[in-house]
Amino acid sequence: VTAIVGDDCDAIVDATSVNGVSYDNCTTGDNLLFEIGRDTMNMGADLTVTMDDLANSPITVYLRVTDEAGNTSICSAEINVEDETPPSFDCDLIADLTVNTEIGACYGIVPDFTNAVMGPMDNCTDMDDQFTITQEPLAGSLFGSQPGDIVMVEITIADLDGNAITCSKTVT
Repeated sequence: VTAIVGDDCDAIVDATSVNGVSYDNCTTGDNLLFEIGRDTMNMGADLTVTMDDLANSPITVYLRVTDEAGNTSICSAEINVEDETPPSFDCDLIADLTVNTEIGACYGIVPDFTNAVMGPMDNCTDMDDQFTITQEPLAGSLFGSQPGDIVMVEITIADLDGNAITCSKTVT
């Protein structure tokens, strides 16, 4: 079973979604009671998975099935907790740039845009230093062979789960 966390980095897992093929010889499937929990003592109809579970995925949960006569059976299952939401940031806060060519040459040097990324946000990443910020071409790369040449620099921000967002900036 896979639980995809949402905007608050949590997800609700319904006990019936963990059930595979539970059946009873006297009670119809609609009348079986399904409960889920992190242990066999504290169970309910659903379970909330959180950022902590994302870091420890897969997690083990327990499913208890009870028939109309009160007979129970318990099994364990694994839930894969996943984050599929990319981070966000305001690309408009980073300006396109015009650089001077190197003295006696017609090429320019690509500047470092990664330090200009301010305030990335993510549903499951809570600190700025937990983002990976890269650019292509790399800062310090040479571009152009004549005045007016341009290069598009792609800036990528990735969260701890590898979800990424990109934006492009022009260097002339």
